[in-house]
Amino acid sequence: MFQWFDDIGISFFTNYIRYLFSPVKPYLSEWFYYSLPDGIWIFSFTTTLIIFWDFSFEKVKIWLVAPIFSGIFFEILQFFFEFLGTFDIIDLLFSMIGFILSFILLKNKPKNENYGSSVF
Repeated sequence: MFQWFDDIGISFFTNYIRYLFSPVKPYLSEWFYYSLPDGIWIFSFTTTLIIFWDFSFEKVKIWLVAPIFSGIFFEILQFFFEFLGTFDIIDLLFSMIGFILSFILLKNKPKNENYGSSVF
């Protein structure tokens, strides 16, 4: 991702954010800035798919392969094939929590017949 930012000329933005947060970084646990973003990303991806498919878990189940593969399965592959990256059990744990938490928070969402209709 950061190489892409360099390629398109916006790495100044990420460098500025790093600069702003550099005073607090020594006080944060490594899981906070290495593993938590993985879990948040999987949570966001899963939640977006569920909302997009109007909370129909029957319709969305095939699409949930994408967050599973991109987060959880890919982390497991890293355990067996080091060239894909470095396996980290904490990354795997946060990815699984993000995936499951999305279901827990959205499973009892009442159907709204006006969902997606115009407010005005």
